[in-house]
Amino acid sequence: MQNPDQVYTVEEYWRMVETFPNHAYEYVDGHIRLMTGGSPAHSQIIANLSHLVVAALWNKECHVYNSDVTVQLSKSRYYHPDLTVSCDPHDWTQTKALASPTFIVEVHSAFQNVVKRVYHHPNCYTWVGQEASTTSTLF
Repeated sequence: MQNPDQVYTVEEYWRMVETFPNHAYEYVDGHIRLMTGGSPAHSQIIANLSHLVVAALWNKECHVYNSDVTVQLSKSRYYHPDLTVSCDPHDWTQTKALASPTFIVEVHSAFQNVVKRVYHHPNCYTWVGQEASTTSTLF
């Protein structure tokens, strides 16, 4: 599929996304990462957070998205956050990636935390849950 040492262009990233539509990929500074599924606990955390966010935004002009949606955080970074909210109407009609997220939530384990530190967004706040192995990151 992809060579982990090779540096890819954004165009090559989108070609891979179109060629393998049943997989989710992130693009970070020229490197493409295949996303894996989460645990049942991870899924439950995201479902609960989604419910709370949708309820909090009930009368707001904002859309809530799950990890199926690609979010462009810069010209060289495309992610699939666990939960994304966009209050920008321009995002609502995008077919490839959201470009103006209002906020992003990423829930990850201690192992993923090590990986995420390498690609940490500068405007990111991290909340550490009661379990030492669970954190949520708000961009």
